[in-house]
Amino acid sequence: MALIIDADSLSNDVALSKTVSGKSKGKAFLMSLIIPGLGQRYAESDKSRLFMVAEVGLWLTYTGLITYRDWKREDYRIYAATHANVVLQGKSDSYFIDVGNYNSIDDYNAAKLRQRNLPDYYHNTGKYYWKWASEAHRQKFDEMRVTSDQADNRALFALGAIFANHIFSAIHSIWSVKGYNQAQEEQVRLNMHYTPERSVMFSLQKSF
Repeated sequence: MALIIDADSLSNDVALSKTVSGKSKGKAFLMSLIIPGLGQRYAESDKSRLFMVAEVGLWLTYTGLITYRDWKREDYRIYAATHANVVLQGKSDSYFIDVGNYNSIDDYNAAKLRQRNLPDYYHNTGKYYWKWASEAHRQKFDEMRVTSDQADNRALFALGAIFANHIFSAIHSIWSVKGYNQAQEEQVRLNMHYTPERSVMFSLQKSF
């Protein structure tokens, strides 16, 4: 558009800049820290979906691994009760590691005596009794227990990845807001041009 005015009182070019109010980086950071991708959505970034999909996928992975771990834990404990006469009540995970490493409580206690490791000796042999029906049964049990432990370790890794996704999304949301604000900056320029009739023509330019 153009505007013609008298130029008698004007001698210099005029420039006027106007900055459009932007979005808050702090708000975006907190939003993505709580729910990954939410800050990117606030900043109208196309990366929002990426972080949200990753969050859902990681939680599904974590839940699946925890469920599988619990299934396998229940399986190996029942297997120990059936094939090694283990009384399940009140037993710790470390106890089942010992059950998987030795054929009987007698073998375990004898090994601890040789090692002079009395703190780990089972004095109450009735409460902590076990004796495998065969070496094959013990090996199968230990494989089941290790599988459960591996699922637990992978679940912890997935939990760490969930935490990392929150942090990375929160940091990325700051850059998303910065990009949004830069894109929304509106520059209004009034460029003054003298015409042969000693009038001044102003041209209006906008950049987004």
